[in-house]
Amino acid sequence: GTTTVATIRFVCRNGTPYTFRNDHFIYSIVHDSTHNEMNSIREPSTSLNGHTSVRISFTPRDTGTYIATFKVNHQKIGGTVYRRLYVAGPPVANRTVVHHQANHLILQCGTYFSIMVSPRDNYGNIARLNSDLLFIEVKKNGPTGVPFIADHYVENVGTDQTRVEILVKLDEPGYYIGCLKYEDKIIGLQNMLILCLTDSGIAKMEENINCKFLSVSYKAKLIPQKNPEETRKVKCFLSPRLFQVRSQHLFNLISSRVFTCRVCNNTQFILNEELEKFTIDDGIQTPITLISPHREIIVAVFHSFVQRNVGGAESFHDKQRSFWTELRNRNPDMQSGLRREVRLNIRRFDILESAMLATRGFKVDMWKRKFSVSFEGEAGIDVGGVSREFFTCLCDTIFGGRNPQGL
Repeated sequence: GTTTVATIRFVCRNGTPYTFRNDHFIYSIVHDSTHNEMNSIREPSTSLNGHTSVRISFTPRDTGTYIATFKVNHQKIGGTVYRRLYVAGPPVANRTVVHHQANHLILQCGTYFSIMVSPRDNYGNIARLNSDLLFIEVKKNGPTGVPFIADHYVENVGTDQTRVEILVKLDEPGYYIGCLKYEDKIIGLQNMLILCLTDSGIAKMEENINCKFLSVSYKAKLIPQKNPEETRKVKCFLSPRLFQVRSQHLFNLISSRVFTCRVCNNTQFILNEELEKFTIDDGIQTPITLISPHREIIVAVFHSFVQRNVGGAESFHDKQRSFWTELRNRNPDMQSGLRREVRLNIRRFDILESAMLATRGFKVDMWKRKFSVSFEGEAGIDVGGVSREFFTCLCDTIFGGRNPQGL
């Protein structure tokens, strides 16, 4: 990020300034590893007779060695090349990468939890940080709690010390809001949900996670919206796909469903600052409020299921990778890497009817193949553009409103 300036003065053997033409001087500044040529600014210094010196400036963005070559009349100045090594700048909080992509932490009381951090400078280069300035700040029972620094220590990982590991520990079970900070600036998420469970809570959570059906229950009380004081005893059930609240009748022999929602990112578990109280909102039904001594376990199981359903983490690339993996598992042609083509011969001015005639005999597996489209009377090889035009014209015919056959 710092600007480097090279000033070259041209002198004859007798010590007088040497005047050269602009096209006689050439130069290049190249990164040694990527072989990318740097953008630079050339500022010639002129005299009455012509150029006698030149000033070249450039600002590197990537770490590594840069090689500069200067030539006059196709001969290297000094007979060699010039090298300079540039190291990363100081780490910046908004560029530093936290490898824990989920928006929550599930800790066990008295046990250290590891978070990997890759410090980066202002240009994304891997930098080295001061471990004394890296810490995690937490607040108990919500954002309005009193902030304090959690018990932690920092270790460098690897011989190059380009990645650090911060290990954090909490001793009291409960619900916390925390954030990772470096030099009092937040790294990653601002309000990360932290659930600290006891040993029995961790065992209960693992039991529920390993169960595929709604068989593990949690005792709770449902708070009605009309009469909040008249609570009703219910049981909560969690599976990888569903969350369900049931009301018990006749000595717990008969149960009826009170609330059911999907286990997905759209469903929100809102923890209240009051102990054991939380609200569930799926964005479709009326939110419900529950009181349960197992609140932290229920929320931990829910987030574990959501994270597992999207492929193990909540970043976009992990979701995308999970989607394509599931798609390949469902489609044998994609799994083998061979995707057969289906050829469609379409009449451009009768695109809707000809498309329906061309695809009316398709079986289910043929719809999964790649379409290779050609228009009658037009020469063209479909490498993506013809198919794109076909789908664009077809959608315009169906949804444009100008065709009586459309919608």
